[in-house]
Amino acid sequence: MMENKETTSPPKAIDDNSEHVSKLVHQFYFVKLWPIDQDSICKIKVEENVVKKMNQDISEITESITKKMSEKEHLGSLLSRLNYPRREHIKQVAASKEKNFNSLMLHGNKSLIEEKRILRDINFLQKDVDPFKSLEVLKKTIRSSYYLKNWKQLLKEIEIFQIQYMERASGNDYVKGNISNFESLKKIMKDQIKVLCDESLRNRRELMEYGTRIRHGLKEVEGINGELCCLKGKLSEKNKLKGEAYQKILKLKKLYPEEILQYYQYCSDMNKVYQLVEEKDMGSLDEMSRSEVGKFMLEWNNNKAFREDYEKKVMQSMKRRQLSGDGRRKPDKS
Repeated sequence: MMENKETTSPPKAIDDNSEHVSKLVHQFYFVKLWPIDQDSICKIKVEENVVKKMNQDISEITESITKKMSEKEHLGSLLSRLNYPRREHIKQVAASKEKNFNSLMLHGNKSLIEEKRILRDINFLQKDVDPFKSLEVLKKTIRSSYYLKNWKQLLKEIEIFQIQYMERASGNDYVKGNISNFESLKKIMKDQIKVLCDESLRNRRELMEYGTRIRHGLKEVEGINGELCCLKGKLSEKNKLKGEAYQKILKLKKLYPEEILQYYQYCSDMNKVYQLVEEKDMGSLDEMSRSEVGKFMLEWNNNKAFREDYEKKVMQSMKRRQLSGDGRRKPDKS
């Protein structure tokens, strides 16, 4: 089938008195070779469109996966920073427990009744013993205590300890003679208790806030993992469909390899023609047209099988388009 491609360009000279600008028309002819089975080309095009669509989907899904992975890495970094204070707190608690194991066993594992008994038995007035040694141990225990009930009980123990100390100290002649010092010391101890309470509450609130943010972050990570799993499933499905379409194309091309090759060569040539038209390269278009027609006529004049095959294809094409053998449309029988 000879195809006529027209292109226009203005003439070199234009009459200034003319009302219309005339256009020069260029005509070029190209040969179109169709395969015997037209449906094979249609089927191939369908599968090619599937491959094109799958490539587009795969690109979009891959981009989404990359974005989600970036979000997950950011959350992981944030969670690591949030976990740092908790890890440091745990390390400090562990170090304190290892350093003061006996004291912690005394104040953490024994019952409150036994603790009271031990505190009462301490000789507060012995010069070689620090009267506030047990108090400092209790303070450390409070700072390392996780549970509200524990540190409240320990604070109560401190207060009892201080009262007992005051009671014993009040038996001393020196303390009795200086009541104002006694009251001042008592106030200082009460202030210390309040500071310990405030510090413990503040630490607990900070840890609880970190815990809340960490749980929220973990839920976000879990959600992202679910989305990634879904996206990877879609990506796998798209790759599978693309592979199936590609295999169908290969099978269809194997049915009529030479004819389909000729058709795709024609498509490639026509793409080049359209490009030359856009560039208004008339010289290259004319050269390409003469070359294509020359090769066709050489084959036509020297190959009878080629002529018969080409005539058969042309007649099939005309029949599908309801044209007669001379190219005219068939009259409507109705």
